[in-house]
Amino acid sequence: MKNVNLKSGYSIIEIIIYVAVFAIISIIVANAFVVLLSFFNQSRTNHDLLQNGNTALERMSHEIRIASAVKGTSVFNTSPGTLELDSLDSGGTAQVIKFSVSNGALNISKDGTVIDNLLGDNIKVTSLIFRNVDTTNSKVVKIEMTLQDSRDKTASNENFYNIVVLPKEVSGSGSSSSSSSTSTVTLPYSGFHSGTGGALIFPDNNGLGSIGVVGDIHSVGSIKLYGGTANITGSLFSGGSSGSIAFYDAYNHGSGYLVSGNSTANTVENNIATGTIYCQSGTGNNKSCDTSQPSPVVTDIPDWSTNIAAWKAEAEAGGTCQSGVAEIGPCKSTASQFYLYQNVTTINGPVWVTGELNIIQIAQKVKLPASYGSRDGVIIADDYVNIGGWGGNPAVVFEGSGAADSNILIVATKTPATYFKAIQLGNVTGNVVFYAPNGGIYVAGPNINVKGIIAKSLQIGSNGLSTIQAAISNTTLKFDQATFSVTP
Repeated sequence: MKNVNLKSGYSIIEIIIYVAVFAIISIIVANAFVVLLSFFNQSRTNHDLLQNGNTALERMSHEIRIASAVKGTSVFNTSPGTLELDSLDSGGTAQVIKFSVSNGALNISKDGTVIDNLLGDNIKVTSLIFRNVDTTNSKVVKIEMTLQDSRDKTASNENFYNIVVLPKEVSGSGSSSSSSSTSTVTLPYSGFHSGTGGALIFPDNNGLGSIGVVGDIHSVGSIKLYGGTANITGSLFSGGSSGSIAFYDAYNHGSGYLVSGNSTANTVENNIATGTIYCQSGTGNNKSCDTSQPSPVVTDIPDWSTNIAAWKAEAEAGGTCQSGVAEIGPCKSTASQFYLYQNVTTINGPVWVTGELNIIQIAQKVKLPASYGSRDGVIIADDYVNIGGWGGNPAVVFEGSGAADSNILIVATKTPATYFKAIQLGNVTGNVVFYAPNGGIYVAGPNINVKGIIAKSLQIGSNGLSTIQAAISNTTLKFDQATFSVTP
């Protein structure tokens, strides 16, 4: 009998199954590779678009800021737009800078000659619009740009926007012009000025503290000191027949007012004055009342509502504010909480915040562009304003444009339910004026050195407060066409 050697193997069905499984796995791997490759290409495209777009925006914005005029031959409000600027080169020679689109390239030209394409070879402009917003107080150039990467098969776009504020003197017709009219409001006093709500000085919780106040205090209402000692380097004025400069020593160990200048009110109490005490009645003073002058008339705080409305309109025309950016304005924010928290924040135009405004970053600096010169900037909040570092932390610094007479005005239009708290100030220094026409300003410190504090009511002092100073004299605050003269 013959032996048969049977060898095992794969059946046709098994081979078909194995091939099918291998094919499925191959398809999955291939699809994964395609997805990864597509993701890589999309990431590269997005990176290139953002890098090119931001670089081009920065170059255009820089040229606009240093321009002496926007030429009337520019094409606004349509795509592709063109922007022509009168400018000076590094040697001071006049030149014309032009931005335009040609075959998808974003060209910059000098005196009619193209000198560069601001975009990479694969990045194309699909839309470029310049908008010229000429408001009452300033000129604004808005840039709206859409870019596309020619390597991107999906033809996706990336949008870019920027707003650049020019001095009012920069003309849209190609020549410089100046304002033919100004709106002037005279602020009668420098230093601290409170309205009918009066001024309250409160050194600390136990009446043991001492507050140093540098600057005059003018108040339509009474000026009151609760405990402790107030060292006033300046003079005190409380207006009207019911005006008083009063001291309430609830803890029986305060010294009252130490005043380097004059104390003037219908009634003056517990004053040790180097100057004259002008009053009709008084007790506890270091000298008798000088009754030769009537009770003083203290002018109420100014009404800048018309100017505020104009600033708000200019801010709204500039678009929506972004919180926490290095440059801001003109713009409007409708957020309930709005923060400025960059180490350095530049205010390029009026800023209007309908919610709360917070500027509390430690060692933060808020300033205006150098191009503002002696002009001033403004930030308006409709709600509560909280500004300044606390305790031993470094102060928030306001610099203006760098010019000695350039300031930033902080306005709080809120009418608070409580006596104070339209504006609360921690450690604040620099060229800044605070204005709360409908509420109070709470000066908490511990160290404040600003140009002016103007409010319906004023409270000075808290635990640890050492010195506050507010002094602005012989200075004209120029908010473009709106000019505020300040006379001591």
